[in-house]
Amino acid sequence: MADETGSQNTPQGGTQPPAIDYGKIEDMVHKGTQQRESAILEGYFKQLGMSGEELQTAVQDFKTKRATQAKEKETSYQNAQQEIVRLKAQVLYCIVS
Repeated sequence: MADETGSQNTPQGGTQPPAIDYGKIEDMVHKGTQQRESAILEGYFKQLGMSGEELQTAVQDFKTKRATQAKEKETSYQNAQQEIVRLKAQVLYCIVS
């Protein structure tokens, strides 16, 4: 709150709120999400009758497949962006000519 001179008053005790470490928060959320995901996958594969090494292999295969699909999707998006740039240049060339 500002006083009559326009300066800001600090909270009683003069302490500042702690700095927020957004990187740490992101890491915590990511770790929690990964743990929850693994638990869900393990539960699903257990329902299918898997256990032990078979279960762990199925979880890893799922995660690997998903990562591969994400990479392919990103590559496809980048290729599409490059094609858009190429076509725009081609259109501009036709307009100017």
